[in-house]
Amino acid sequence: MHPLLSINFWLDYIHATATKLIDGSVKIIVLVCLYLLVKRILCRLIDSGLTKLEARQGDIPSAGNANRLRTMKGLMKSVTTYLLLFILIMMILKTLGADITGIVTTVGVSGLAIGLGAQKLVKDIIAGFFLLVEDQFEVGEYVTIGALSGVVTEIGMRITRLKDDTGGLIILSNGDIATVINHSRAPVESYVDVAIANVTDLEKAKTIIDSVGEQIFRDDPASLFKAPKVLGVVSVDAAKTTLRIVINANPVQGVREQIRLREAIYKALLEKEIPTA
Repeated sequence: MHPLLSINFWLDYIHATATKLIDGSVKIIVLVCLYLLVKRILCRLIDSGLTKLEARQGDIPSAGNANRLRTMKGLMKSVTTYLLLFILIMMILKTLGADITGIVTTVGVSGLAIGLGAQKLVKDIIAGFFLLVEDQFEVGEYVTIGALSGVVTEIGMRITRLKDDTGGLIILSNGDIATVINHSRAPVESYVDVAIANVTDLEKAKTIIDSVGEQIFRDDPASLFKAPKVLGVVSVDAAKTTLRIVINANPVQGVREQIRLREAIYKALLEKEIPTA
């Protein structure tokens, strides 16, 4: 009798196939459970580590810090999930009897080709990650990047957006950011020069200007770190004496405060009949 017509042959075949399927299914279930478990543990470690980092930055974290840490959490969790998922798929294919050597080789070559073709994109993403980790600047801070200055409105993984003093939107690739001047981490000094006629009583003019600075500081202390004060005489010629006033202001409001102070000083000098030059 032909083996294919034997009942015992088919019973043995069905039993072997069922055993193989059950063993494979159990292995796949175990692999999926391990994937979920490891993913959960790693995500918890990421949350815990970044939460501790946030706590070390101060009792009252800023909105910029919160956005930065939220972006870092999302990025690290995404990378972890995709890496574990790739490993899971490879292990399932190996369990099912597939030869994964060729797949891994193909993926490696493809990844290398994509990496070479998208070097700028990879550079921008890596630079964006380090911008977030190193806390070079935050959303809402006033910075100068190269020759461009403005308020940071967004820090992404590929680009950073600034709004300049005229309201224009500046978009920078993170990989192109080399030199950063952060004006918001400390009071920024700016100066206003006022020229008065040489016939003026110098000490009287200084007293008037200092009183104007104190009044402006009382009226709007949010934009100023302290009252503007006369620094001293910076130049003298035959017709005028130039006084320099120092302003410690929020960099975002610096220009506005200079204009406001200059107008208030000239009005006060005019009222006191002190001639300007």
